[in-house]
Amino acid sequence: MIKFSIVVPVYNAEKYLKNCLDSILHQTYKYYEVIMVVDGCMDCSEDICKVYADGDSRFHLYRKENGGSGSARNHGLQYVTGEYVCFVDSDDVIQNNLLETVYKKIKMADAQVYIFNYHVSFDKEMSVFCPDMKEEIYTFDTPEKKFQLLMNLLYFEYAFSVWNKVYRADVIQNNDLTFPEDVTVGEDLCFNMKYFLYCSKISVISQKLYFYNVHEDSIMNHREKTIPCLDDSVLFLKDVSEYYKRNAPRYIRRHFSILIYEGMNNQYYKYSHQTVINSIRNMCYKGLHRKYTIYILSHFILFIHYYGIRHATKIMEKNVRYLFER
Repeated sequence: MIKFSIVVPVYNAEKYLKNCLDSILHQTYKYYEVIMVVDGCMDCSEDICKVYADGDSRFHLYRKENGGSGSARNHGLQYVTGEYVCFVDSDDVIQNNLLETVYKKIKMADAQVYIFNYHVSFDKEMSVFCPDMKEEIYTFDTPEKKFQLLMNLLYFEYAFSVWNKVYRADVIQNNDLTFPEDVTVGEDLCFNMKYFLYCSKISVISQKLYFYNVHEDSIMNHREKTIPCLDDSVLFLKDVSEYYKRNAPRYIRRHFSILIYEGMNNQYYKYSHQTVINSIRNMCYKGLHRKYTIYILSHFILFIHYYGIRHATKIMEKNVRYLFER
């Protein structure tokens, strides 16, 4: 039997945690383990996790100091014993047939990753959004095809989350894949861009198997109201580019800046021009990671895409000069 490992990072989720863990407990496929990582909670989340760990031997409780979701997931990955890994956020729920559905696909496709459809529910408006995903198995056997895969995953935003995917544990372990711990936005994208380098086959499942909950306490809900953090984009670029230099095929390394453009384009298109400009200025004045900041500015086709050539040139001249003078 194939064993699944479900990693659940937990931080101050007492209002939603029971629903999350119940949805895992009631899976129709029973051969799995749950790795609950309590990330320095200040509410009763740890007590809730302890009830499940005491009541079911498949549920395991681990504790650590607060370090964010990326740090909690990395901690959980140390204890994985299953052949396949998935990540569930502690305020979300999954369909009771998620594991069974993926298990059947594994028997058919033997892919490196399984991507399934999902609901996004908004508590306040009580509305539900569901993207369209076509049931398909994709094969990528050359660097050129793999590059196109990465572009498509970025364009259609399939690479921006880990919670609607099931990964092979051996791919993660054999290639030392981890989440960046100094990034507050985009850690899922960092992980996926590294993981997909090792994918020759992807299975897409059209069924809606995950319920992503956006609520007033949600971290992502809070982020969407704030200025986009280009500091995080620099850290994201640093993490991914260094990994690609060591591990990516030459063709993909040569076209790396195109991938960065596509990723940042999708990340920032919903914000106003002035909001992004202010964030760029803040990033430049801090002088963080000068090498990678200059890289972003010098390759930032997005400037022209957003602001027109005249305004873009003024911003780039001023900020690149500032960085070189430091």
